[in-house]
Amino acid sequence: MNQNLEPSRSGGSSLVRKGVAAVVVVAVAAIAIKLVLGLISAVLWIAVVVAVIAAVIWAANELL
Repeated sequence: MNQNLEPSRSGGSSLVRKGVAAVVVVAVAAIAIKLVLGLISAVLWIAVVVAVIAAVIWAANELL
């Protein structure tokens, strides 16, 4: 008595599901990389702004 409770899957459907999964993984990886690069860029811009402000304060103190 063989009772298979899972529905049978055809080979084509499995291939399509794997293709969709691969596209989703690539999309998520691309978004993650973009977020990480954006975060690094934001931190570097903040460091540049702080350095410019410190340079202006230093220069003002040297002139006065």
